[in-house]
Amino acid sequence: MQTKNEPELVTNSTENVGNVVSTSTDTYGKNLGQNTALSIVVLENIEHRYVEVMQELSAEPRFERLRLEYERIYRLLSKSHEGERHLMEKTKELRDELKDHETRISTALELSKEDTQSIAALRKGIEKAWAMADMSHAKEVESRELIQVLMKQVADLDEQVEHSAGLSVGHEVAMRNLLHMKKAREEEHASLVSDAALLKTDHTAYLSRMQVLSGKEAAVRKTFEAETAAYQALLSAMEAEQRERSAKEQSAKNYRNSTEQHVVEVEKVKRAVEQIIADERRLSKDVEAAKESNAVIFRQLEERQQRIKTEADQLAATEKYNGTLKAELLRKTSMMKEKQRELAKVSKRLSSTEVVARDQQNQLSNLVQERDALILRSNDNNEKLDRLLKELAQEEIKIQNVEGLMKGVMLRKTKALAAKSVKENSRVEVEGVRVLEEGKVRRLKQDLFAFLQSNEQLRKQVFELEKKKDKHFSAVQFATVEYHRTLDAIRNKRTELKSLNEHCAMLEKKHKVQQELVNRVKTDRNRAEKQLREMETERGELMAHQLEKQEVIEATKKELIRTETEFLQLHAVNKQLRYDMSNTEERFKHIHDDCVEAKGRVAALETEALELEQVIAKCDSEKQKQLYKLKKVTNDCNILATQLICKNEEVSLIYEKVRLQGSDLASKAADYDKRIDEIIDTRDRLAELRLRCRRSLVQLHYMEKIKKKTIKYQRELNRQRAHVRALTNEVQNFVNIHRWRRLEGSAPVLLDALAQVQLLQRSYIEKSNMCVELTEQIRKKVNEYTKLRSRLTRMPGPEAVEDLALFQENIEKRDDQLQGMVTELQGLEQHAEVLEDEVRTLNDELAEAKKKYYDEKTKQDFYWREALQWRQTWGSSIAVAQLARETIDEAVNFPSKRKRSTPHSAGVESYAKIRTAELASSGPPGQSHHLSAAPQRILSQGGKIGSRVGARIPGGLTQRERAYAREEDLLHILSTGVPGPNFKLQKPKNQRQFAGGGFALTRPDKV
Repeated sequence: MQTKNEPELVTNSTENVGNVVSTSTDTYGKNLGQNTALSIVVLENIEHRYVEVMQELSAEPRFERLRLEYERIYRLLSKSHEGERHLMEKTKELRDELKDHETRISTALELSKEDTQSIAALRKGIEKAWAMADMSHAKEVESRELIQVLMKQVADLDEQVEHSAGLSVGHEVAMRNLLHMKKAREEEHASLVSDAALLKTDHTAYLSRMQVLSGKEAAVRKTFEAETAAYQALLSAMEAEQRERSAKEQSAKNYRNSTEQHVVEVEKVKRAVEQIIADERRLSKDVEAAKESNAVIFRQLEERQQRIKTEADQLAATEKYNGTLKAELLRKTSMMKEKQRELAKVSKRLSSTEVVARDQQNQLSNLVQERDALILRSNDNNEKLDRLLKELAQEEIKIQNVEGLMKGVMLRKTKALAAKSVKENSRVEVEGVRVLEEGKVRRLKQDLFAFLQSNEQLRKQVFELEKKKDKHFSAVQFATVEYHRTLDAIRNKRTELKSLNEHCAMLEKKHKVQQELVNRVKTDRNRAEKQLREMETERGELMAHQLEKQEVIEATKKELIRTETEFLQLHAVNKQLRYDMSNTEERFKHIHDDCVEAKGRVAALETEALELEQVIAKCDSEKQKQLYKLKKVTNDCNILATQLICKNEEVSLIYEKVRLQGSDLASKAADYDKRIDEIIDTRDRLAELRLRCRRSLVQLHYMEKIKKKTIKYQRELNRQRAHVRALTNEVQNFVNIHRWRRLEGSAPVLLDALAQVQLLQRSYIEKSNMCVELTEQIRKKVNEYTKLRSRLTRMPGPEAVEDLALFQENIEKRDDQLQGMVTELQGLEQHAEVLEDEVRTLNDELAEAKKKYYDEKTKQDFYWREALQWRQTWGSSIAVAQLARETIDEAVNFPSKRKRSTPHSAGVESYAKIRTAELASSGPPGQSHHLSAAPQRILSQGGKIGSRVGARIPGGLTQRERAYAREEDLLHILSTGVPGPNFKLQKPKNQRQFAGGGFALTRPDKV
């Protein structure tokens, strides 16, 4: 049954494959025709658009980069179109090849049908031959049984002949009949043997023909499998080409959309920039005008203040002169009149300033109106932009509807491109913001990590969506198109809203500034009015004071004598002050020189700090690059690990399949053997039943004859018994002793016949033995044939052997791939280790650079604190510095005077010790010996300094102690010199140095 159903299954599978191929080729041909018909129109539109955009971009040199990018995108699109055309040609060639393969498959199917028919006919012939062989075997068995029966009969007859003395005529007839029967049976046996030989030759011929036909069938199956594999390879190649084409189309579409978006954004930016430039120009003009007006007002106010001061001075002079001379009153009245005139002029100027302020208010109102007009214009422009955007959206919808028929969706590559663009943008942002603080860098890293996570999630989603692509292809395409449109519209609206909000905020700020200017002008005007009123009140008061001063003049004369004496005293004080002023000027010059030197030092330190910051930024950028490389390597390692896991799973699945197939083969072989044994047993039973049936039929057919023969044989037996009795009676008589001699003398022919019968019996026995031996040999050969046939049936066919060979080849290939992947993994791990070492070294170098930077910063802070302490303690006095230098020189030249001290030196020593301890705790360790020596030097000259300071400063011991403390600080600062750094900038052991200078931060022991 399996052999009969196999060709039917093969034909059904081949017919299904042919139908699928024909439907796929027809649908693909139709789609290709539609796509080609549409692509020509779309390309013409794209070319026209490209020419227009290039003309617009070439007119403006600012967009040269965008023009180059647009040219590159257009080239890519043209290349994709050419690739599509080549793909169309290749698809046509593949269609022709598919048609050829279809014809070949149809011919192979026809040949397989003919082979199945011939196999069925041969099977029928083999079944007929087996039936004939069974018949001949049954006939042989029957003939053997008959021969055995006849042999028994012959043996019985020989015994009877031996016992019988003489033969009658009936016996001769029976013998003759037996001889004829024997001859006939021998002829039948010979004919049966010849028929068996013929059947054997036919069987061998049929077997050879069956083997030839099975070989042809295997070859046809192999060719069919090869053609189906080639057809599947062609289909896979077509699918890959379709995917590449759809990917290229999607990339071109994305490039075109990005370029259009860039063009729209550039146009918007241009418009916004033009508007901002115009607003800035207007505002700059307004600000300049307002500044000029404010400057004029401030100048006028300053002039007024100066005049008021001069007037006050003049009034003071008039008061003094009023005390001395009454004649000057007339002059003062004239001066007052002049002042009144000036006040009139000032009032006129104030009125002019009021007019100017009103003009400015009018200008502000005009500006507000202009702002409202600009807002209206911006609203109109926004409405126009909305209309244009709607028209553009409609055009884009039409273009997308046209392009949607020929372009497929490849979300993985689009997401990858988006991820690459995001990565490139992040890189650009990192390069632009690498000078900023570390907090921003960390934030960007977190954003990058979030983007990578989202990218991985999107890749997973894309992978799952690609699995479901065949189900939801059209709906997803339409949804993605609408989603991108809505996103573009939302982005455009958001950008417009942002620009409008920024513009409104700028206008509001300008309005606020203008209002503040107006308020300032109003306040200045009110202030000027108040000053005028005060001047009028002061004028009245001055007139009243003038009358009072005339009364006070007499009193002032008396006071003049007293003031002259005071002036003489003040003159002496003034001389002393001039002397002090000269000293302070010299001190100021020295301090100025020190400040210049400090500024130079600060500038040098700032340059060093900038260089260090640059080095730190470079190190950070290199660190980020190395981290990015590390992430890449880790991602590659993870991908390879996942591939390894997948390959191991596939290999395990293949091994399981092989094991299951082996177990299935073993179980099926055992079932097949059982079925063959059952078939053989049933055949043997059938043969036995047939033999029994034939025996029973033969027995039924020969029953009457046998009955007649039995009656005859019984009669003959009775006769023979009577004859035997007579012969026994005669044997008892001594007359018949030599009866054989009588028989030889009386019937020699009968004696010869008996001898011939004995010879024939012997030959018959020999022949029967030969037949038994031949039958045994035939039985052995039949058993061997059946065993060989069972072994052949148990043996696996050529298909199983081919499958096993293919499985072994696949396993070997997979083992080679696994070994290659393991080697690649090892190489990547080594590369990752090298990168980790580089990252560690870079981290160390960065830490060392930071350490240097912070050391320099601490030094600068120490210098700054020292300068502040100097200023606080001594107030930049040169006399004290000279005293400190004298004490240092005396301490160096006369060390024996250190032991001498005044009665108040104990307090000074305690205070100096405390001060040195504080400075030693705060200062660096390298200066401890200087600090310990400083109090001895100061105390050695304590008496002299104390006497000098005591002579100048009255007030007791506390003031002296303070003076000593200040002198000690001065001597400490002068003697110790520049403080040493907290951490010496020297190269540690086993530490790497940069090529541009500097060392790694972390120590190699800690790493």
